[in-house]
Amino acid sequence: MMPLFILSQELTYVPDDNFETYLETYFPACDNGIDNDDYVLTSGLYGGGENPYECINLTPQTLDAPIFDLTGIEDFQGGIKGMRIEQQLIQNLNLAMFKFMPGSTAGCNYVLYGTSDLFISQCTLLEEILLPSDTIALSISGCPLLDNVYFPEDISLYSVAITGVNMCELKIRGQGLIYSQAYPFIISLGGIGLSATN
Repeated sequence: MMPLFILSQELTYVPDDNFETYLETYFPACDNGIDNDDYVLTSGLYGGGENPYECINLTPQTLDAPIFDLTGIEDFQGGIKGMRIEQQLIQNLNLAMFKFMPGSTAGCNYVLYGTSDLFISQCTLLEEILLPSDTIALSISGCPLLDNVYFPEDISLYSVAITGVNMCELKIRGQGLIYSQAYPFIISLGGIGLSATN
């Protein structure tokens, strides 16, 4: 994403008005003062500090309408301990450049394992996820069109729970595989491959 500079303020493009409203409400430091203009202040995209939240909760409880496009999420500057995406109409989720902040997610209204949690549920149009290279606990459920989940080679997985998807194969490669099976691991999966690279 190429940031835009206006009046010496770096802006992040956020084409989905519902996502822009969410960001400006829950992360007020990114509010540029103009509603629904498709931009937020890049310098305000962080958790903690003058922003009261350290977790991104994109759920029906926190939104007036569903989100179709999460463009702009990649510009978060840090401070985010966890992310919950539930019942949104996104097709792709690119978190490849996203960096979670290590620490407890106890204040996120959900806790998988108390580490950086990524919880994705009931996103019925979601087809593809690119994961960050962090240590995360990953939970994906009820995403029937999900075909691809890209795991970077340097990811450290604390746990993986994937249910209610129609993927045929899951391959996880990397040096930091930390596996704990607290939930059913896979439903409707033709094969699974786990490997470590040297």
